[in-house]
Amino acid sequence: MDKDHALEEMMGKLGDFGRYQCFQFILHILAAMTAGMHMLSLVTVAAVPEHRCWVDGVDTNVSVAAWNSSEILAAIPRTVSGGLSNCYIYENNETTTCSKFVFDTKYRTSSRSMEWDLVCDRRWMGALAQSIYMLGVFTGAVVLGGMADKYGRKTIFCWSGVLQLVFGVMVAFIPEYWSFLAVRFVYGIFGSAGSYITGFVL
Repeated sequence: MDKDHALEEMMGKLGDFGRYQCFQFILHILAAMTAGMHMLSLVTVAAVPEHRCWVDGVDTNVSVAAWNSSEILAAIPRTVSGGLSNCYIYENNETTTCSKFVFDTKYRTSSRSMEWDLVCDRRWMGALAQSIYMLGVFTGAVVLGGMADKYGRKTIFCWSGVLQLVFGVMVAFIPEYWSFLAVRFVYGIFGSAGSYITGFVL
């Protein structure tokens, strides 16, 4: 009897796709979907819309000046293509970097980049958030893989699912950048590595 035939016979004895298998399948799909959503979330959550420097005396907390107003055009240098510079402003006849920004809210009214000014010389901080997340995924794959062999994949999968829910909700309400990075790292451990990788093996 060849191996393929033996495998088919063994699978036949195990039974067809029933309620238990359906329940397991749904659990694993949920784990994979949430892991994928978090992996790609920074594309929208940390999106950087069009922006320019805040001009004191022209922009206020109540309203901002039109981008093509004479005051704005006089205060912000132009790029080679003729648009407003995103990162520089005229100050005492010198070009300096911005300390505050105005964002175009035509397509989105908020994002992490807008809240924390992750633009210009702070743009690297947005990329770092994704790198930290992937470091968490790597750490989880190494650590939880060994733990799954020792304690069982079901145990690691269930605990990771619970922690994925906790940290997934927590990351949405973090008001500060460095705490956001820490929670993204931990979520990477349990969200992608813990529930997705162990679920895939199960």
